[in-house]
Amino acid sequence: MDSVTYDFIQDGHFAELKQTEMLRERIALAGEMREYIGKFFSVDYVRKNILKQNAREIEDMDKQIRKEVDDGIIADPSAQTSDNDL
Repeated sequence: MDSVTYDFIQDGHFAELKQTEMLRERIALAGEMREYIGKFFSVDYVRKNILKQNAREIEDMDKQIRKEVDDGIIADPSAQTSDNDL
């Protein structure tokens, strides 16, 4: 009888690397789309379709950003020069 061996450490590491690579590519693509946001694409489209954020993640991220602005951890993005919010 044949057996299958699964190395949790190695396979888990590969999955993490793949996830990181995919996020890096999504962020790069979102950056490349900056000049088209507001002309051909909305911020919402980029968040949902490029960055793959669902409605709950978008809501949670917006709350975290507001809290970090209020706590002085990050600058208020609305006070910065507009790059179409992305």
